[in-house]
Amino acid sequence: MKQFSVILLLLTGLLVGCHRTAPQGPSKRSGMKQKADTTVLSLMEINQRMAEQADKELMALVDSLQKADGSEFAQLSTGGWKKRRDAQAREVAQYADFPKPPEHWLVRIRAYSLQGDLLKDVEGVYTIKHFDMPIAVEEAVDEMCEGETATIYAPWYTAYGVKGDKTVKPYTNVRFEVTLKEKQ
Repeated sequence: MKQFSVILLLLTGLLVGCHRTAPQGPSKRSGMKQKADTTVLSLMEINQRMAEQADKELMALVDSLQKADGSEFAQLSTGGWKKRRDAQAREVAQYADFPKPPEHWLVRIRAYSLQGDLLKDVEGVYTIKHFDMPIAVEEAVDEMCEGETATIYAPWYTAYGVKGDKTVKPYTNVRFEVTLKEKQ
């Protein structure tokens, strides 16, 4: 019986002493709210203000162009402005081929600063609605017909964005001259 008591005592000691500690959770006290990342929120607020400023700048530019030469513009749903077709272009568009996803089209995209400096000139085959073109260009091409050239004034957030491009600085508002050449 003495031996049995010693064995029982040893087993009890082993079972009690060999338990694993629970994994440590994050050091968050119950009832405390999680703090927001103020840096991210500040950057988002700054970008929002810069986007509003870009919209105002483009609206003023489009208004001045409309008053100067009677050009008509339509606002794109993404925020840019597209110069409307003239009467001759509307006539041609009635019989032309329009791009449909996922067709491949040869497109020439020329990007200019609002002061008129050429920033980028590329020609390539793009897939419609594949979003491999700047957002404003993608939306404008969707409504263009074969052979048409369109002028688009795009705010930075629908052009080359916060990162820019090799030849386009970040946060640059752009005037695009886009030519939808031919279906591939």
